[in-house]
Amino acid sequence: MISLILPYWKRQAAADKALSMLGALYADRDIEVIVVDDGDPDQFIEPRTALDLKVLRLPRKDAPKSPVTCWNEGVKMASGDVIALSCIEVLHRGRVLPAMEEALEEVGDDGYILAAAWCPEQRAWHTHSSLIVPQCPPGTGLAFLGMMNRSLYERAGGFDEAYRDGAGYEDRDFIHRLHRAGAQFTIRDDLVVDHPKTGATIKWPAEAFSRNKMIFEEKWIN
Repeated sequence: MISLILPYWKRQAAADKALSMLGALYADRDIEVIVVDDGDPDQFIEPRTALDLKVLRLPRKDAPKSPVTCWNEGVKMASGDVIALSCIEVLHRGRVLPAMEEALEEVGDDGYILAAAWCPEQRAWHTHSSLIVPQCPPGTGLAFLGMMNRSLYERAGGFDEAYRDGAGYEDRDFIHRLHRAGAQFTIRDDLVVDHPKTGATIKWPAEAFSRNKMIFEEKWIN
């Protein structure tokens, strides 16, 4: 079984659209979708869907937090041995998840499969084999949709929750943790998801990025 983990904070319209598309694509597949509501004062409303959908609600918060805890807690709840991490507004171009699972089986236990991610507003790739992630090992990529075996996630130690109170850099940190655990990164340019910004962007203050940048650089750069 594939367990798809999706953090949520104030993205109901985007979530409704994405989950509707996931239901149309994957209702016949052995896939569970876990939405982790990060304590949004206006709780996530579960839509009617054919998906195997579960909702985990974290304690209420007055402001958004880095989604690291959402992913970690979502994995704890997950039933599947194959873990997929994404953003709730991401839209799949076709049946991407089964193809990623096949690629993961080919690579083996150390495999980490990434779909290419396109941002329609910016008309730019967010994940693609042609991109270099600054301050990360060559051949790696950011996970707008990433898949791995649970065993690799656990070897990497999941996400570092030191990034919880800031913004950004938790994804780059996860790249380094996976790389240290021996992950084999595979970016599939033929498996594409769209990562729309409209209605989905959280406005973080500049100091939130500065805080997490300092944590990241002290761990991996300095």
